[in-house]
Amino acid sequence: MRFKSVMLALLLAAPTAAMAQQPQPPAGDALFTRACATCHKPGQTAVPPPEALREYTPAAVLNALTNGKMAIQGATLTTAERVAVAEFVTGRTLAASTRRSNQCTAGTPTADPMRGPRWPNAISFFIRSTSPLTLRIGVISSR
Repeated sequence: MRFKSVMLALLLAAPTAAMAQQPQPPAGDALFTRACATCHKPGQTAVPPPEALREYTPAAVLNALTNGKMAIQGATLTTAERVAVAEFVTGRTLAASTRRSNQCTAGTPTADPMRGPRWPNAISFFIRSTSPLTLRIGVISSR
């Protein structure tokens, strides 16, 4: 009986210990202050100030930090840190901003290349464009 209660206690304590060891997401405000605020100051005209960054979507800020104009500065940050900065400066979460009302929800239809007009191949074009008269003239002129 004692063995069962010890095992039960260990099983209940294991998930709690694992949850305590999970890293917390980085704080976007601290990252922005450390990595971005030296250039992105209020009233700035050379780069977008924090007020202007709020108008962007988190996906746009994340793209700028990953592939765009801010890729060099974003290279010093992990992916989780770039997401945290994007969410902090825009004031929105990345998942909430990915759905936009102006995007198509239906898949893009693909055209079947075998339907509709096609360029004729050389032989069928030659056969259709030549009449018996044209063929006779060609035979006579080649002699």
